[in-house]
Amino acid sequence: MNKDVLIVRLATLSPLGYLIAPGTLATLLTLPLVYILNQWSNNNPLTYFLLLILITIIAFFIIQHALTILKRHEDPDEIVLDDMVGCLLALWMIPLTTQSFVIGFILFRCFAIPKWGLIKGSEELPGAWRVLGDDVIAALVTNIILRFLF
Repeated sequence: MNKDVLIVRLATLSPLGYLIAPGTLATLLTLPLVYILNQWSNNNPLTYFLLLILITIIAFFIIQHALTILKRHEDPDEIVLDDMVGCLLALWMIPLTTQSFVIGFILFRCFAIPKWGLIKGSEELPGAWRVLGDDVIAALVTNIILRFLF
């Protein structure tokens, strides 16, 4: 497999990016990863955050390269690696319960899909910043609300 094919497959979480509601599916399938990262980091918020930073940096470069390969400038629906990053951030330092997962999932999607206010403003950013920006902002808003709820 050549490098470009691998990059696009990673950015689209192949085949998720090509299914119906790809961002929602990617978010849903990231929930077990949230649990795994929490367990792997021994529920240490700093360790989880450092892993999240590393994942976000890697995702940024993968998405940037995928945009170049796909010759796209907007936020393509098939690129869903950003939804994964957003989900991981939305649930950072939130007690992991069925209820927090369900509410976190719903809130994150409610902010990420319509892209209200500042989230919409991230569409002015260039390249991978644009693709990641809306999901990171939606995740931060979700995380703040979840902190009040849990």
